[in-house]
Amino acid sequence: PILDLSPSQKKLLLAARLGAENAELAHRLCRTEAAVKRTWAGIFEKCQQHSPTLLPGTRGALRGLQKRHKVMTYIREHPEELRPYRETKKI
Repeated sequence: PILDLSPSQKKLLLAARLGAENAELAHRLCRTEAAVKRTWAGIFEKCQQHSPTLLPGTRGALRGLQKRHKVMTYIREHPEELRPYRETKKI
């Protein structure tokens, strides 16, 4: 893994695999929508720091949804970025 994602960032990416919007992600993760947006911003920042080619262009050149699609494509191609975090099912 090259992105050095935090456990909360990994948890968000795992939940986002099915294409949920921020409001739905917030509900699933028991967080506010603002917290989900901050987590996405942290993920984008790590992508810029550790893999500048992942989100090319100058800061702000891509909109949030475009960045999100690029990150999710990368994560699908590199599932090792989400290890060792394991998703647990709520009962």
